[in-house]
Amino acid sequence: MPGYRKLARLRGSRTDIRVYVVSSEDEHVTSEFLSQSGVLTDGIGKVDMPSLGMVGTPSVYIVDTDGVVRSEFIGAGQDSNLLARLDATSKK
Repeated sequence: MPGYRKLARLRGSRTDIRVYVVSSEDEHVTSEFLSQSGVLTDGIGKVDMPSLGMVGTPSVYIVDTDGVVRSEFIGAGQDSNLLARLDATSKK
């Protein structure tokens, strides 16, 4: 969760970052969990994760302004990789 909190804080200081969360849980359950964890989002949705091809949780995708997936991170412990890749992607 620390990496997701950092990502959510970056969203407040950079106009090129949006944080959307999808979960197999009801939106209010996810919202409450994220709120208690200190993670701010731009939106939350409930989805059937396998229908999107998501094979593990947490799954994080870096999507550019054209809607192209630039990076994906599956599973816990990806915080430093995620933030480094996001920084590298935003400098292009």
